[in-house]
Amino acid sequence: MLNVWGITINPKEAQKNYVLGFSILVTAREMLKKVNKRIALYYHQYYSVLVV
Repeated sequence: MLNVWGITINPKEAQKNYVLGFSILVTAREMLKKVNKRIALYYHQYYSVLVV
């Protein structure tokens, strides 16, 4: 048994968990990109108002 971030992984289940974890990671990265774009846009608008 392997314990990672408080999640116990059974070696038999490890492959399934790895695929699940990887898909979650990819989804999280995509969400983060969208959030970063939104934040960047917000700051851009804010600084445009600030400068003008």
